[in-house]
Amino acid sequence: MLEFKNLYELKEGPVEVYNEMEPLMRRLGEELHEDDYKNIDFIDHLGGHVFILESLEDLKLIELVLGGTLYDNVQPFDIALILSDTSFMVLVSITSDTGGATYFLPREVYMQSAGAMLSLIETHRDANFGSLVKDGDL
Repeated sequence: MLEFKNLYELKEGPVEVYNEMEPLMRRLGEELHEDDYKNIDFIDHLGGHVFILESLEDLKLIELVLGGTLYDNVQPFDIALILSDTSFMVLVSITSDTGGATYFLPREVYMQSAGAMLSLIETHRDANFGSLVKDGDL
């Protein structure tokens, strides 16, 4: 799993991920009157760094608030989207007042991961229907 602390570092990652994060950090820089918004540390203003998963094994490194890892468990995230103009899924779990880590999963990882796909469903399920995933489904 690759970890990025700011836009300068993220520039070395996939262009699609950089293009998703750059406008957000630019707007944040304008609000903070930062001349060099590309140097703003993600953890200071988003509550966590940006991570790009490279394999299914990387899912074992994402510890879930409800216990276990994304490799073998499911949980709703605060943000869970498949970015329509990229090949990435983005997951964010807000774990503090400042936010949380942002995970980008490439299509070849999330399409093979029941945990990632079911977490996406759990995040967007209609509250009137209750949970779509029961304990032990994975």
